[in-house]
Amino acid sequence: MEIQPGDRVEILERGEWIGPFKVSNKAGRTPEHVVLEGPNGGFELYADAPFNIRIFDYSNYVKDTKTMDRIEALAKFLSIEVEEEMTIDDYISEDSYTENEFHAEGNSYLVLTDEEADTAAREYIQESLWAFNPSFLSSHTDLPEEVFSIIQNDRNEDANPIFYTLLTKCGDFNKFVEEAISSDGRGHFLAAYDFNENEEGEYFIYRTN
Repeated sequence: MEIQPGDRVEILERGEWIGPFKVSNKAGRTPEHVVLEGPNGGFELYADAPFNIRIFDYSNYVKDTKTMDRIEALAKFLSIEVEEEMTIDDYISEDSYTENEFHAEGNSYLVLTDEEADTAAREYIQESLWAFNPSFLSSHTDLPEEVFSIIQNDRNEDANPIFYTLLTKCGDFNKFVEEAISSDGRGHFLAAYDFNENEEGEYFIYRTN
């Protein structure tokens, strides 16, 4: 199989075929290398066809409506305009491992509904209780601040399940989550890059890197 500049291909990564990527007309380091272009920019690949690269088959490529809606929302947010002879896949790709995460312009974004954002923020908070200020933790229980400070200093990340138990047994964990989000916003927990929450139509967008 001969790969030509302009072809759309997919590549084998960690046992899964991902793509599509566009074959660039740039030369690789050897005749056996090809330069591919995707939403995260260009990269070089040793084209050991058909073992690690193959022509992308659009006849079997159908994105579900919800995924396309998220991609269109992200494209609108980023003011992406698809040029002639290009497709939206040349600009935005779906992450292979994290649900509802997409890559564009070398960056990564979560694109979530309001309900999904609430759930994701709650999960993040529950997994990072060990990093919260002891005074804030204490204010949601009937325990003194010193209890949380001592456990936090002694256990670090391992304090997480202990704090969760204390907040559920000695306080109201749901209220704790609500006040954490009210105080800092969901972007503080979901947008690791800039802590911002961006709304585009029915979706909320968070840059993660």
